[in-house]
Amino acid sequence: MKKKSFLKTTLTSVIIAGLVIFAASEANAQVEEKVPVQAVPATEYSEVYKAYLDGEIEVTEDSGVGIAPFSVPGKILQPSGALPDSYISTATDIRNQGSNNSCWAFSGIGTLEAFLANDGKGFQDLSEQHLVWWATAFYNDDNGTGWLNRSLTPGGYSMMSAGYFASWQGPKLESDLPYQGSTYPEGMKDYDNVFNVTGIQYVNNDITSIKTAIKNYGAVATSYNNGSGYSNGRICYYSGDEVTKFSGHAITVIGWDDNYSVEHFEEGKRPPADGAWLAKNSWGSYVGDNGYIWISYYDLYAFNTDIWGENLAITSVRTANPYDKIYQNENYGSTYYTCMAEDNGENLECVTFANVFDFDEEHKYLDSVIFQSLNTNSDYTAYYIPVEDGTPVTDKSQWSYLGGGRIDSAGYIKVETKGTVIPSGAGAIGIEIDGSAIHDYASIGVDEWLTNSRGEFIFKPDPNRGDSFVIAKDSAYDLLDVYANNNDDIGGTLVIKAITTTNIIGDVDGDGESTVVDALMVLRKSVNLETFNNEQLINGDVNYDGNIDSEDALIILRKSVGFFSEY
Repeated sequence: MKKKSFLKTTLTSVIIAGLVIFAASEANAQVEEKVPVQAVPATEYSEVYKAYLDGEIEVTEDSGVGIAPFSVPGKILQPSGALPDSYISTATDIRNQGSNNSCWAFSGIGTLEAFLANDGKGFQDLSEQHLVWWATAFYNDDNGTGWLNRSLTPGGYSMMSAGYFASWQGPKLESDLPYQGSTYPEGMKDYDNVFNVTGIQYVNNDITSIKTAIKNYGAVATSYNNGSGYSNGRICYYSGDEVTKFSGHAITVIGWDDNYSVEHFEEGKRPPADGAWLAKNSWGSYVGDNGYIWISYYDLYAFNTDIWGENLAITSVRTANPYDKIYQNENYGSTYYTCMAEDNGENLECVTFANVFDFDEEHKYLDSVIFQSLNTNSDYTAYYIPVEDGTPVTDKSQWSYLGGGRIDSAGYIKVETKGTVIPSGAGAIGIEIDGSAIHDYASIGVDEWLTNSRGEFIFKPDPNRGDSFVIAKDSAYDLLDVYANNNDDIGGTLVIKAITTTNIIGDVDGDGESTVVDALMVLRKSVNLETFNNEQLINGDVNYDGNIDSEDALIILRKSVGFFSEY
């Protein structure tokens, strides 16, 4: 990634139902002691979005998905073997969003359901209504934070689904909270999650990557430009011309056919060659091909990250259980990305971002850490950092290494840390992002405030002093002071999350260790020679596939004899 120039003024973050939404605009704020770093936007407007701002592009009022202000690159995936000419993954039944522009929620939920069905976790019917409700002020009882000035009916954006899943705000069961469209059932806060998402992948928009994601994970959530002028009987879609009017519609892509003939498309509007994606739609089974539609590989707008932002796949899920706990200082995931710059405007290439949590004694085993970043090809290192007087210590000799690697794509990055014991009380999870080898800035996801073109808040975070810190130039700075240095008195919160558990994963005999004995017990259970209680079933399922089998036993065995340190 080349080093970018940055906008230091108002920066737009998303469009919902045709409204222009702005992030990180100037506000009146004063810092008693000015810090030597400032938060600046980590990307520029896309050319498409600039055209929208200039009035050269129109978004229809019935658009279910808005134009993204910046392109979100996805991971380039390679299959483990040859991909077939055609493929359809296992998916749940067709749903109907009714007259509301809630396709974005059906696309996100449908993608999760497809992952679960293809991962051996059965056919689940999950609540789209709860996701729609979560993205409104109703979620916080109209306390002035979260997604604001939104009813239950307008369009949304894929980052909403990603934030909902990554923050463990859902999913809930459809049977508990059924879809009602413009109203919602009672008890929206009364039900527990049935699953917790632990892996989210942004997928690149090339054909091989999309096919590989569908084959590996069951589905990809994306959008296309919907319009009767581009469809043949609302069954197959192709738009090969540049247009200036967009009606975004979100779908769940579950398959492909390299030989889907151009003859299926309307004469005079046919793509240059065969091949199409099979998508699960949310208009009921009576529309399209029994509720499904086909979109040509050569459609200019499907999977277009310059227009719609991220293409989303779910990569790992664990069954919700009473032993897990997620520590986070926000409940929404990333609404924007920020990086740090010195007062002279020079962007910092190596920065440690840290969230402070109050860890309890019970959930002392750190399972994993999740964060967001745009820093493709930069290195990252996760640390546990002691906290003194409410501030992370800056002496790195006191930090504990948790894991590290290379950021291979933008989006949510998961750091496996299973078995690490976290001290109770105040402690920080730090993510050092180092782009110095490729001369790139250090960026991270934040839940930053957004307003529309009328100055109304569309999203307002609830940041607290002492929650998030930036460690740079041998000092730790409260993120709110860093924002204030850029004349922003609202700011945001870093998207760094810690997943903990009360138990050592793989310890089924309860002796506090994961050993060969545990591996043998799991193997015996897999052939019905052992009986496990619920806690043992959770601890023994180390690959989180919902089953106790020989693969779990092998993973525990390899761990116990030191073949690898994490699982």
